[in-house]
Amino acid sequence: MIFCYTSTGNSYWAARRISKDLDETLYSVNAIAKGGYNACDYDFGENERLILAFPVHSWSVPMVMSTFLKKFHFTGKPVGVYALCTCGDDCGTTNAVVARMLLRLNLKLSACFSLTMPNDYVLMRGFEVDADAVRDQKLAAAVDQLDKIEARMRVGSTDAAGLYNPGRMAWLKTHLVNPLFRHFQCGHTPFHATDACVGCSLCSKVCPVNNIRMQDGKPQWRNHCMQCCACFHRCPQMAVQYGKVTDGKRQYLNPNVKLDD
Repeated sequence: MIFCYTSTGNSYWAARRISKDLDETLYSVNAIAKGGYNACDYDFGENERLILAFPVHSWSVPMVMSTFLKKFHFTGKPVGVYALCTCGDDCGTTNAVVARMLLRLNLKLSACFSLTMPNDYVLMRGFEVDADAVRDQKLAAAVDQLDKIEARMRVGSTDAAGLYNPGRMAWLKTHLVNPLFRHFQCGHTPFHATDACVGCSLCSKVCPVNNIRMQDGKPQWRNHCMQCCACFHRCPQMAVQYGKVTDGKRQYLNPNVKLDD
């Protein structure tokens, strides 16, 4: 089984490839979250793995995935337990965080891998999507990197050497920067829709935490945003803005993923 959370399609692209190549059923954590986490009971069949695929949010596990794991119930036993973190640069100690979450379920993480993908976080000054050349280079390199990750999953390897990038000051990023990010950046935010909004409601549909409601044909952001950027990147009119921080910034969506995936 593969449980995938995605915002701009990077993790979904990787999870879809793994699902096909390793013959594992793919489940959308986005859909599970949108439904109020009412579909969290699963049965592991013979020789079935558990694979978690998600983007790193501020050097840790995104809140949607951590909430899912708190509610996850299962019968049977997976033959291997893996995490695949997509990231623009590095992952901090996300591997240790997800390992602790799984231990609460009496599951031992076999290995955690990271996959470098194009940047999509744009909600702070100085944070931009990658230039086209960098984006294309990352997407091309990701194919070979994912092949290596799949090869280790296929044989049940517990070795993530060379396939996980913690980066510099990994512990500080995960245990200091991430809590500050959640406290100061998440929750109430300056998201708004400009006059370019046509009321298509796509932003509301793609928000995994149901933070966006349509009112009089326009989106209204509530107070539990987790900064995934899905609403910004998926708006077909580029009408979603974050205060003035996103003025002039470009959108990103994995080119191998359809807008409605």
